[in-house]
Amino acid sequence: MEELGGAVVRTVVWVGRNALAIGEAVLLGLDIKDVADHQRSERRRRRRRGSR
Repeated sequence: MEELGGAVVRTVVWVGRNALAIGEAVLLGLDIKDVADHQRSERRRRRRRGSR
């Protein structure tokens, strides 16, 4: 049961963090997976830029 609670919390946190991107994807008719891939690449790029 605790595992389920943890999964719910992680899902709620993820949705909260990505609500804007999800809304934009829905409005533009994009695939949520494409949006997630784009966000991941943006985070990587920021991280790389920060380490230089």
